[in-house]
Amino acid sequence: MDAYVDRSFAQPELAYVYYVERGNVPAPDLNVIHNMQRATIEAWVRQVAAARPDVSEGEARFAVHAAFVLVVDLGRLMQYERTETSRAVVSKLLRTTLLGDRQH
Repeated sequence: MDAYVDRSFAQPELAYVYYVERGNVPAPDLNVIHNMQRATIEAWVRQVAAARPDVSEGEARFAVHAAFVLVVDLGRLMQYERTETSRAVVSKLLRTTLLGDRQH
């Protein structure tokens, strides 16, 4: 999770390019990108479901999507300030969103 936050803060433009430019991507390439995103989401869903057997797969998927958006939005709000404190705050909120009280 820390690596995801670190990468998001180090390269914030990646999220923007995906969301802003996807309308300009040829359909076959967009399909490849969509499948990669879906595989990434599902990998995280499996991890959340393993850590939280009390949540359904759908709830885990919702939490993963929410957590990814949280990292982008909070990073943007913090202007991707690359300080230990800002990354720690976002990492803590990411963990809370995904793991609730089961933070490891």
